[in-house]
Amino acid sequence: MVIRPSRLKYAASHLPYETIKMIVNAKKNLSLRHFGYVSNVVLMVALCLGLYTRWTHKEDMAILIIAFLGLFVFAISCALIYYFSMEEVGFSLSRLWIGCLLGVVSFNDQSQIKYGAMEEVMNILLMSSIGIRCFWNVLERLMHLTPSEFPLFNRLELLEMLGMTIALLICDSQFAAISLLIVALSLTLISIRLKSLLGVLNLLCIIVMASLLYFPRILRIHVNPFGLVVFITRLGFEPLIDLYFNGFTLLERWQPFLSKSSFTRRFAILLVLVIQVCFSTHIQRPCGPAVIGRRHGPTLERPRR
Repeated sequence: MVIRPSRLKYAASHLPYETIKMIVNAKKNLSLRHFGYVSNVVLMVALCLGLYTRWTHKEDMAILIIAFLGLFVFAISCALIYYFSMEEVGFSLSRLWIGCLLGVVSFNDQSQIKYGAMEEVMNILLMSSIGIRCFWNVLERLMHLTPSEFPLFNRLELLEMLGMTIALLICDSQFAAISLLIVALSLTLISIRLKSLLGVLNLLCIIVMASLLYFPRILRIHVNPFGLVVFITRLGFEPLIDLYFNGFTLLERWQPFLSKSSFTRRFAILLVLVIQVCFSTHIQRPCGPAVIGRRHGPTLERPRR
């Protein structure tokens, strides 16, 4: 078989171009993928700084142990992702401990270090990490790097909420009340993924009521608002922008839920109703002697004659 010179000339001119194009595309995808990890690195630096600040003021060994465990788990997750190609396990560990460390920083009493310089640096790093993450999420959708199908609830988000719940046990905060609030947030995110505009309104109501009424007046606990903003934005920003970038119709988003059996659908509605009743009952219950004294008022003694 004789190879014509024209074919050799075509192969010599086009093969280097195709090879260079493949290399450039691979480098672009790799650099974009690494850029998505920058927000987690900045967030870990901020959380380590916040834990160090709380340990220097309180000298609590539990905070120091949590900080070292967080660094150890973060190093293990990086090794599993980059060296062992176990991305699911690595991301699951990192999201679980990020939620736990965020909860420790957010719900630990910071009244003594509220206006410290290191605390302000931590807050700036927290806002920087969430800004980078939001930019990456938008860029990811503009370049079509996300999967075509989105689940109603992400497993990584569930692990981050579980980490926040574990942090409530560590900080000895109002575990039941804040856990119900986290469950309400998860149900709201599911409704937003179902393209419900009432879900967006419900998310705004949760944010406003939690910041103005729930934490300061009902539970009477000091929280770090920057940590809570990072937690809510990490979970809620992607469902919000998917209302625009996701091409599925409203019926297509409801199809996974409607395809379930009637027992599953009724059980889900009953579960949501039970959670709402528990949350309303817990809010109406008085929380401590300060609330009771304010409700009944001080006892006035009658003047003696």
